[in-house]
Formats: sequence, C-alpha cells, structure tokens
Amino acid sequence: MRCAREIQIALAHRRDEPGVDPLQVRIGAAAGEPVERNQDLFGSTVQLAARLCARAAPDEVLVSAVLADLCIGKGLRFDDLGEDNLKGFPDPVRMRRVRLD
Repeated sequence: MRCAREIQIALAHRRDEPGVDPLQVRIGAAAGEPVERNQDLFGSTVQLAARLCARAAPDEVLVSAVLADLCIGKGLRFDDLGEDNLKGFPDPVRMRRVRLD
C-alpha cells in the first residue's frame, strides 16, 4: 500500500513540473490467494483487484476492506467508500480509498 501511495504522490509531483506531460494512473488492490498457472495469475483476488482498479478515479488507489484492515497500525489512512456491487461478486464489496495526504 505504501508503494501504491508513493506512486500516486510521485506522479502528482511530476505533473507540477513544467513541460512534463501529465500521467494519471488508477490502482486497485485486494488481499487473498491468487491462482497461478502457466506464469499467469487469476482467481477472485485478482478479479477483485481489477474491479477496484476499474472503479478508481484517475490518481486514486482503491483497496478492499480486508487489505485496509491488514494495514492497521502501519501509518496509512483510508476513506471508507461503503459497499457496492461489483461484477462477478455475489455480495456487495466494501471499498476503501487510500489517503494521499
């Protein structure tokens, strides 16, 4: 999570430099066991991360509530975005946004 946060902060600083083309990325992350086959990763954890990434706005990091809970005591802050239905998941998923400040 620190890496994702630092990526967004570094890109924001880069946009402030004169003559630099702006670059914006969306980051989504989830915790769990991915399935690996033929040097490829898939499974519900990978799908959740992809859905969170798709839901994120440019310059935003969205994570699952489980991943945010794993960061308790690590000095990271999150905004609770509530639950939403994500494609491929039967139950609503609680999402959190990583605070960049």
